[in-house]
Amino acid sequence: MCQICNGTHVISAISVSSIMISCCPICGPESEEVQNARFANMLQEIAEIKRLRKKGVR
Repeated sequence: MCQICNGTHVISAISVSSIMISCCPICGPESEEVQNARFANMLQEIAEIKRLRKKGVR
């Protein structure tokens, strides 16, 4: 695992009035396959939450 980004492929620099987010210089950006899989997983989670809310389960 990368020591800079801890496997997230993202680094952030926090200053007094802003946050700068960029790709990890060692790992580079996430591959498109990983991004698409993560996005599909988020959509499934949202659909599951909506389904449970319709049933009245929180």
